[in-house]
Amino acid sequence: MLRNPFRYLQYVSPDDFIGRWPLVDSIAQDLRADHGDSHAIIAGQRCGKTSLLEALAYQLCQPFPLEPGDSLVLPLYIDFKAGSFDSAGAVLAFILDRVYRQINTLVRQHPLGLWPSPLRLSARWFEKLLNAPTLTPQDFEDALGYILDQVDLPNQPVRLVLMLDEIGKSFDQPWTDALYSQARGLICSSDLRTRLRLVLTGSQRFLEQTTYNAALCDVLKLHYLEALDDAGVAELSARAPGLPTETVAAIGQQSGGHPFLAQYLLYHLWEQVGELGLATTTPAQVDRLASGFLHKRAFELEGWANAVDVSGLSAYQALSTASDWVTEEQILAVVDAPAYSVKRGLTSLCCHGLACHDEDWTHYKYASELFRTWFKLYGPGNSSPAENKQKSAASLIGVPLHITVDTGGGPYIAGNLNTEGGEFIGRDEVVQEKLDQADRFDALCRDFFEMSASV
Repeated sequence: MLRNPFRYLQYVSPDDFIGRWPLVDSIAQDLRADHGDSHAIIAGQRCGKTSLLEALAYQLCQPFPLEPGDSLVLPLYIDFKAGSFDSAGAVLAFILDRVYRQINTLVRQHPLGLWPSPLRLSARWFEKLLNAPTLTPQDFEDALGYILDQVDLPNQPVRLVLMLDEIGKSFDQPWTDALYSQARGLICSSDLRTRLRLVLTGSQRFLEQTTYNAALCDVLKLHYLEALDDAGVAELSARAPGLPTETVAAIGQQSGGHPFLAQYLLYHLWEQVGELGLATTTPAQVDRLASGFLHKRAFELEGWANAVDVSGLSAYQALSTASDWVTEEQILAVVDAPAYSVKRGLTSLCCHGLACHDEDWTHYKYASELFRTWFKLYGPGNSSPAENKQKSAASLIGVPLHITVDTGGGPYIAGNLNTEGGEFIGRDEVVQEKLDQADRFDALCRDFFEMSASV
């Protein structure tokens, strides 16, 4: 019996990576090229940025016929989520430490076996830099140059590719300008510019930092990592043997091709029925799993809503009521916001896998039915939290309200529940349970309503 192949909480290995290999191949080819560029992968939460970097590192290490002037590339992964920084120099020290920790293992395990012995990185000045809490740009450049000198091959130039995952840790800091200017200098004007490339991942906020946009963004090739298309969802679903076509279609409809949502639905579908029961699954089972997600992992949806911000939610409101493609002009006509803000919101929705666009970025539509359902319940344009609570309580109760009152011998005035000093004992237990559900409903959406009240 096969083990459940779906792991929605972890990045996927290159063996399981699907749907985005053309992008990986294109970036890998450019990173090898003599006149290639550095790159930035822009995507929302849970969209597969780390998985793409893992696939890219794998591809860069595979045997590949190099064109004249191409370099052998060594990819080094640096996870910004693993560090905490108080200066640009601390970031440089962190990156050097991660490069040093990986480089020996990388050359020793490289499939081509081009380095017969461990590297000798024992120069005293280099060891001193490794132990420094902060580095100047020149010290950082010298240290990387020293490492490159050790890995250089007699007949083949070698290039380091620093893959900086979740660069958002550096946003909105007092030292952000300095860091990004230094990064730009490394890949554009330093002695290492032909021997070093960067691949960054981050959210759309990376493009919205107006104080330093020109310092780095203008020298990176930008790639927007969006939801999987129908073919990608079908390829992912094919790991579940015998899954009916209509069930696959329901997974695509509920997830909208968002890799996290699709993996979640497939994982729990497998857990629910087992490998042998997959062939008998129905769209109704997928819909029930999606409904469960609304309650069990609502924080994921709230996080996406916060990330796309008010401009994105305003645009999504227009998309969520349309059954087909909507033009940008139609959205601008109904959203009371500047055009640039609406455009930015649409891009953010696409980066988060919540909407999709045509090839020309002129027509849009919502993607995930699951997020659309959540948005209808909690999104802008609904009643206020208090009104929503009252409505939800009324719909949840659906039974007469029976109250037991001990008046202590005094009069009871219906309507005001005025006992004139008497004691209120309690509510009908069934009604109380339903009202408690209404309280939980109210708590779940309160933060979202506060955020979207200005839309």
